[in-house]
Parts: sequence; C-alpha cells; structure tokens
Amino acid sequence: MRSVGGPGRNRTPARTVRTARFSRHIDVLSRNLPPLRDLCPTDRPTQPELTDAAEHLSGQMGITHHAWRQACVVLGRLQASITIIIMAARLHRGEAIRYRDAYFRSLVDRGARHALYLDRSLYALRDACVRISLPATPSPVHVAGQRP
Repeated sequence: MRSVGGPGRNRTPARTVRTARFSRHIDVLSRNLPPLRDLCPTDRPTQPELTDAAEHLSGQMGITHHAWRQACVVLGRLQASITIIIMAARLHRGEAIRYRDAYFRSLVDRGARHALYLDRSLYALRDACVRISLPATPSPVHVAGQRP
C-alpha cells in the first residue's frame, strides 16, 4: 500500500485517506436507503455500525459470507461495505443484478486490480438521492419570468 506524506512525516496509508472522504456522504445514503436504514441502530450510524449493517445487508442480498470475507481482505471492511451499499442502492432503484454474488466478486476483483472507483459511484448515488429528495415545485426565480 502506498503511503502519503514525505520522509519524516506521519505516514498514513493512501487507502485510509481515500476512504475518509466516503464517510461524509454515507449519512445521505443511509437516510435514503430503507434496507440499510432499518439495519442501523441510529439515524447517524458510526463507521463500525455502518459496516455491521452492510454485512447483514450483504447476506440479505444473496452475497455469500465467503465473498464478504474476501472483500474485507482485498478492499478493507469500509470499502467492502460501501460496495454493498452501492449495490443495495441500485437494487432499491429497481435495477436488476442477475447474479449478485458473482457481480460482487467481480467488483472485488476490480478493486484488487485498482480499477474500482467507488468514489465516483458513491458521489453519483449521493446526487441521485439529493435529486429525489428535492421538491418538484419550481423555484421563485423561474416562475413566469418574474424576478424575486
């Protein structure tokens, strides 16, 4: 794993720095994803609570425990959880994932090759959740050409 920082500085793994920005948007997803929200003990879950809920959700989605453990080893527990949350959000929106365990394993394989970009998927889901939760009424600026 690469390290961030120059010589003599406190060196932290790049994976930790990269996953830190994910946790900022998880609360938006957990509020808008009923299967995950039901498994979390609080409205604003902590990272361990979120990963525990994602582990339970993975079993409900048909992901084998072996695949989950493999993902935790390859990706890390947080990124494996985020992968499950992204899959659950896609399923909740009505998208079809035919062989869920095989799809999850293919995502883990992509992660092993450093070709899995969870941040892009997470940001797109966050934006979709925000768009869905916005009211459909027009803003006062756009009503009949009037100025506020």
